[in-house]
Order: sequence, then structure tokens, then C-alpha cells
Amino acid sequence: MQILIVTRHHGLVEFLARYIGSGHEVVAHATADKVKGRDVWGVLPLHLAAECGRFTEVPLDLPQDLRGKELTCEQVERYCSKPVTYEIVRHIHDICSYCGADNGTEDQANRRQGFDCFECGSVRSDVNTLFFS
Repeated sequence: MQILIVTRHHGLVEFLARYIGSGHEVVAHATADKVKGRDVWGVLPLHLAAECGRFTEVPLDLPQDLRGKELTCEQVERYCSKPVTYEIVRHIHDICSYCGADNGTEDQANRRQGFDCFECGSVRSDVNTLFFS
């Protein structure tokens, strides 16, 4: 599987070419459609990382004066920790819109017998109607 690299730093691309080889697709900004199911390296917000098949963070512990600036390969090498790969699973919680109680994940709620809120007893379909009105 070809790796997708998400970064705006040419220095990070150069560093990763040494680490994982060259010829990988590089984008400065990611979308859910772009990363969905792919092997992605770089820096992503969690909601996009959850869309990846596998996400490898390249942690950079940058000093304040280098944040927001273009980095050289040598700077990336100096401030980079070992890459860490994550396989992220998204669980959307069933929050009662009437009382705010967390009734577990949507999957758990859909497997339960009945659809009542554990805290206030509101029927989910009634609460959802109120919530979306």
C-alpha cells in the first residue's frame, strides 16, 4: 500500500524519504476522503486520523520559536521522536439530548433491549424528535 504523507514541511518529506523511502504521495492538507482507509504519515487531527486505515504520527517537539515556520530536514531530525503508529477506532456515544447522560456507544445502545435513557428514562425516539426539532 502506498503511503500518504500529510505535511506542509518539505524538511519532513525529505526526512521521511530517508526513513520510509521516496515516491509517496504528499499533500499539505488532508480531507476525510483523501485519508479514508489509507496508510498515512504526518500530523492529523484525531477526527481525520480515525478515518485512516493506519496512522503514523511523526512527533515533533519544537521550541516555541520554530512553531509555524518552515523546517529543514536537519531541524526535523533534531526535534523528531520515533514515529508512532496508531490504529484508531471511532465510537460515537449515545448522549441523551434530554438529560445529557452518556448511554454508551451507539452500537451498544442499538444492541440493548429498549431504547430508554439509563438516567431519565426518556425514550430515544422521543428525545431525538425533541432534539432535532
